[in-house]
Amino acid sequence: MAEKHYTLQLNAKVQPLDRWDMFEDPLMELLEKEWIWEIDWWGTSFDQETWEIFYCDVEIYLNDDSAESREKLIKLVNKVWVPKGSFLIFIDGEEPDYDDEEADIPDSTKLEIWTLEWLRFSINWTELPEEVYKNNDINKVIDDLIDLMEAEKAWTYYSYVTRNTHTDLIFYWNSFAKMKEIVEKYAPNNPLCEKSLIEQIA
Repeated sequence: MAEKHYTLQLNAKVQPLDRWDMFEDPLMELLEKEWIWEIDWWGTSFDQETWEIFYCDVEIYLNDDSAESREKLIKLVNKVWVPKGSFLIFIDGEEPDYDDEEADIPDSTKLEIWTLEWLRFSINWTELPEEVYKNNDINKVIDDLIDLMEAEKAWTYYSYVTRNTHTDLIFYWNSFAKMKEIVEKYAPNNPLCEKSLIEQIA
């Protein structure tokens, strides 16, 4: 059977080093055990002006194009912490010749695939009084929220992303609503959290 190409598009707004720890290393280990794969490339798509991360891609090549191998791939990917809003993208049927400029490229199939919901807590770094930044430590915010979430047996802090006006703290669990409740109770008690934003990114 012919080799089959898949793109795993991860709705993961995280830095490359964190992406490796959470996705690349565990996924490669799982696929290696099955001998059905080749991972060709990992990449991160981001806004070059604001540095906001959009998503991460991984290009996967299976040894054959059977539905059974695809189902096995999906089961393996589901063992990794995949954010809601992620997709496995592929072309049904025979792969086109991408080197042929006149080749007819069919529309891709997108299968949504995910295991966790993600919350982005954005700390404002431009609009608060200077003494707030001087007298408060974002690491304390992270540690406090980790303790609160672990007390609720929630999953916990994963990564941060620095943008022009905010630093985003990324948390993950199977319930965005529960994470949001914990953060909303905490935020009024820390001056650094004034003018912060809570968003569901997955």
